[in-house]
Amino acid sequence: MALVNALDEDPSVPPLSRSQVDPALLRIKPRHVSATERAAMLQHLVHLAPGFDPSQHRLVLVNPNAGDMLPQRRWPRERYLQVIRLLLERYEDIYVLLTGSENERKAVREMVREIRSPRCVSVAGAFNLPDMVRVLCG
Repeated sequence: MALVNALDEDPSVPPLSRSQVDPALLRIKPRHVSATERAAMLQHLVHLAPGFDPSQHRLVLVNPNAGDMLPQRRWPRERYLQVIRLLLERYEDIYVLLTGSENERKAVREMVREIRSPRCVSVAGAFNLPDMVRVLCG
């Protein structure tokens, strides 16, 4: 809602949450994902992450907010790298998917290169939000 309210704000000012949002507005209608839809998205994911096996691996999604929108809300890049490395060290059955928009793809790929693990994969720009739901639901 903050972004909607920001439409009435000065466009030169980045949108910040300036008002409380009625919790009733945050209710999301449940989405059913068919087995066929999920299988198609998982097949695409296996293509992006060779070695990933949905029957053996869990997924951890990380959105590093690598773009230029709202940099004041961005967590420091080194902290993301630190958390991802720690997760990969502690949990051998996880794959970390770094998400983001098409515009964030280059920055996210650089982070993946720094991690240097086949279990850390960029999916920035590869999935839209409904596709991500299909990957995660099941």
